[in-house]
Amino acid sequence: MTAPSLIRPPRVTTACLFVGLSCAMLLFYVTSTLSNWGSIEVQDQVKQVLAAEPLKSSGLAITDALSWLRWALMGAAAVAVAGIVFAIYTARGHQASRVILTVICGLASLVFLAGGLFGLLPAAFAIGCGIYLWTADSRQWFAVKNGKAILVEKPRVDPFANPGMTGGFETPREAATQPAEGSPAPQAATYVAAPIRGPQPKAVLGAGLVALIMSAMVALVSGMNAVFYAVAPDAYVRLFNDNPLMRDTVSQAGMTAAELARALFIGCSIALVLSLAAIVAAGATLAGKRLGRNVLVGLTVVTVPISIVAFPVGLVWTAGAIVTLVLLKRPDSRAWFANASTRPARTTKSVDNPG
Repeated sequence: MTAPSLIRPPRVTTACLFVGLSCAMLLFYVTSTLSNWGSIEVQDQVKQVLAAEPLKSSGLAITDALSWLRWALMGAAAVAVAGIVFAIYTARGHQASRVILTVICGLASLVFLAGGLFGLLPAAFAIGCGIYLWTADSRQWFAVKNGKAILVEKPRVDPFANPGMTGGFETPREAATQPAEGSPAPQAATYVAAPIRGPQPKAVLGAGLVALIMSAMVALVSGMNAVFYAVAPDAYVRLFNDNPLMRDTVSQAGMTAAELARALFIGCSIALVLSLAAIVAAGATLAGKRLGRNVLVGLTVVTVPISIVAFPVGLVWTAGAIVTLVLLKRPDSRAWFANASTRPARTTKSVDNPG
């Protein structure tokens, strides 16, 4: 049987899964972009960025911009590959890989913060992954894996040991009371065994918190967009016409600004309902409700393809959904919920009538 300290902490598993999946999706995005590098769409997008401030006054030529951007994408691909490799080795307990993966998380958070308001959430998750690798249980696990600490098992106390063997006199058992002759035999005594349930596993806590944070962000953003369109639809449509990036999105979608705004309103309304349901399911999961756990698993499965369609914006949600699924499918998580839903077994003890 594996010693408790040799079992990988759920926080290390969460951090490695999150970083590894994020790097894999980044690598896919960079590879697909470089494969279409000579297309007119890429050149048009670069021209639009150069035509806006602050790059408009820099006088940067499009050929130079494409060259620099290509080198940047190749560097991002190299970092993504390194992140995948170091995430795998960190999950195996490699000490140097943990240090390098922490540095990658720190650099990624700085890059995300440079992206403005939309980079706050990815930056927070990158910082959280770096912190997860250096918690007390993580440090202890890495120390044991690398031979810097010795695992000492505590002696187990035998719950069936006879306390009378330690000294003194054992209290004699009372003789069973014999029923009077001719009296009815005593009825069978029924005992109800309560289900045994241990403390909440850290994997369940991590899955519930990730689902709550992700769902709360989706509910906030989708709710604001849905309310904005419902209150002032004309002003919402004008945002698409006034913003150059929004105009490009409208032209690529092949719809008018009003049609795209209405489609976004419908999508945000659906996302709001699903995210609110996920918040309730995550709360029920943390409370130990098996139904809440099953609903959360179903909503998480639905989240994965939806967030992939929204790539690269949905990259964080894809990784978070997969991490939530993995944590909820762990053996300790399944056993904890199974014990919560087990019906108490009934045992019957009968006293024979000697008469």
